[in-house]
Amino acid sequence: MGTTTRGLVGALAALLLAAPTGLAAERHGATLHLDLRDGRRLQGELLAVKGDILLLLGDSGCEAQAAIGDVAVVRIVRRNRVGKGLVRGLAAGFAVGSLIGLTAALADDEGYGLLWMGMAGSMFGGAGAVVGAGAGLLASSNEMISCRERDAAWRSALLNRLQRLARFRDFLSGGARSGPGPESALAASRAPDEPGKVEFARWRLGAAFLQLPRAYDQRALGFSQSLGYRDPLAPVGTGSPWRYNEGGIGRWARVSDIRLEYFLTRRLAIGMQLDPFSRASQVSGDKTLRVAGQEMSPWWDMGITSNSYFLTASYSLVAADGFLRQTALRLRAGLGWNRSSLKYSESAFARSDDGDPEPDVISYDAVASLWPTSSLSALVEAEAAQYVNSRWSLALNAGFRYLPLRVREKEMIGSIRRRTPLPELACSVTIPGTTLDLGGFCLGVTLSLHL
Repeated sequence: MGTTTRGLVGALAALLLAAPTGLAAERHGATLHLDLRDGRRLQGELLAVKGDILLLLGDSGCEAQAAIGDVAVVRIVRRNRVGKGLVRGLAAGFAVGSLIGLTAALADDEGYGLLWMGMAGSMFGGAGAVVGAGAGLLASSNEMISCRERDAAWRSALLNRLQRLARFRDFLSGGARSGPGPESALAASRAPDEPGKVEFARWRLGAAFLQLPRAYDQRALGFSQSLGYRDPLAPVGTGSPWRYNEGGIGRWARVSDIRLEYFLTRRLAIGMQLDPFSRASQVSGDKTLRVAGQEMSPWWDMGITSNSYFLTASYSLVAADGFLRQTALRLRAGLGWNRSSLKYSESAFARSDDGDPEPDVISYDAVASLWPTSSLSALVEAEAAQYVNSRWSLALNAGFRYLPLRVREKEMIGSIRRRTPLPELACSVTIPGTTLDLGGFCLGVTLSLHL
């Protein structure tokens, strides 16, 4: 299931990351509301950008125009795209889920192949519908752009962005600007995709809502196998991990990795990343022990609670501004600490077949709780972000984290109940000092607000 989940989250995240681009597409010109500096208001479909002039077509069929220098506020009015996003998310999720279910169907010899595909398709189709509807809601939000006290380079960048939203999008290069004044000269002296230094969002607040669940099964199995047993206990078989206590969509669809970043420049940012809502992850398994001379098959349970905190620095290989470029590629590294704790227990109950005498050993129980410890942690990450508008973006994050859990040597105390009149026995198991890496490869989808 671990490999299946990894493949699912990766494919679903890639499809959902592409959704805002499709949602943002316009067949007709964008609807604009222009508040002019003289108090007038113009509204209508943006036909074209001709030089410094915005050409609009009103609902009544009348044309209007305004120079960008006369505009105080631009409002971009978007259509409701929640339904379209829901349908696209449902289709993408169902397709990915069906493919994942197909892998289980091919390995099923009992004739439940279609059932596996239907269950997986329905589950991930529902998740995709929720995410698609959310992306559609973001893409439907109106955007207000203040043009007051903006320099010529910023206005040039805005004109280029509005040109892409116009019905006729190749009109700007063929049109003449309103004049060769100082404003046009300043715009020509700077590249159109490089607005002034203050004209970009400095703050970014984000949170991951889809994330690949951490896999502790093999690490938990190795920990269980490393325990040191003393008489009256003796290991017989190694056993295996067999289930997560936390399953379903809740394993990977949750809020995590809260990020707050401040952009020193358009490319360089510093910030913090924390996961304060990390829930306990539990792995169970079985093994074979000889308990007071009697062979038993106890099951073990290992619960891990982990919270991580990082100070980060990121560099944008491709910087987005929400105007001309809606895609950003970033590299991020961080140092921090991981606060984690562990609880481990074993238990077994004897069974006797009908007609057999009752066994001497009735039950075996042992439990140990390790106090929380803090350890230095690190992360490296790559991020591909797609801007829905200048305020909201969706990003696919992939990287590696080192989150060590330091385990100090400890004695786990247990008890063995035996048939009356045999007395109860005390026992102990040595937990060796070791380090468990709770990190590893990470993959997630992050929603961010840019301020």
